[in-house]
Amino acid sequence: MAPGESVYGEKRISVDEPSKDENTPATKVEYRVWNPFRSKLAAGIMGGLDELFIAPGKKVLYLGAASGTSVSHVSDVVGPEGIVC
Repeated sequence: MAPGESVYGEKRISVDEPSKDENTPATKVEYRVWNPFRSKLAAGIMGGLDELFIAPGKKVLYLGAASGTSVSHVSDVVGPEGIVC
């Protein structure tokens, strides 16, 4: 949600996303690395969790946010139209 800023010291990766219009230049998109050794939710996703109902625009009740590493990634997934409580 805040490009260029690290939440807890995680690595970030920037990629050029091509434009659908050939007259518009590519835009740079930044992704944060979600470490499965610091998050049980990330470990579940890496392990093949099939049905994850966290998606853009969804409302998520996240209990036990503790240090906020996983919940910050959940916030990235739901985006500005979603809500994490």
